[in-house]
Amino acid sequence: MWMRRSHPLCAEWDELKAVLRASPVDPRRNEELLKPEHILEAVRKIGPALSQDFYRVLASEKNPESRREAAINLAAGTATGRDKNLPILRNLLADSNIAVSMNAAVTLVIHDQETARRPILEWLASPLEWQKRMTINELARVKNKNQVAFARRQLEAAAKDPSLDDSTRAATRRLIVE
Repeated sequence: MWMRRSHPLCAEWDELKAVLRASPVDPRRNEELLKPEHILEAVRKIGPALSQDFYRVLASEKNPESRREAAINLAAGTATGRDKNLPILRNLLADSNIAVSMNAAVTLVIHDQETARRPILEWLASPLEWQKRMTINELARVKNKNQVAFARRQLEAAAKDPSLDDSTRAATRRLIVE
């Protein structure tokens, strides 16, 4: 049976064929060509502390997942690299993708930067449950719980918020500094 290219089954078949195609191969070496996933995997194995230059470049990518990864891993830099990371993180804080902004805000908190406090407080006070949950999950990256003391009142309210699930409320209680 012949189908027009605009038929939904034809489009699905084309997608399936594309997935099943072999990865591109370098004809000179008969090796699979590098994909961004391969590079990210190698950089993760090296470790974020030794890959700060890479993450600074990754922060300028169009893909929000790449910018998120950069925002998270720029927390691992040394004191000397911190001066290079802070302007990048401040730019990522203003990112149009809220997930990138949250990652950058929490990394700025880890670097003891007060500029990130206001957006974190706003997300914790948001009527949107997913924003609170996402912010709390991101704040779990902060090792020094004194760094989240500025949000104690909002965290205490979230710990009692019935709209949040049990695991999020438990995560919130772990963040509250005694």
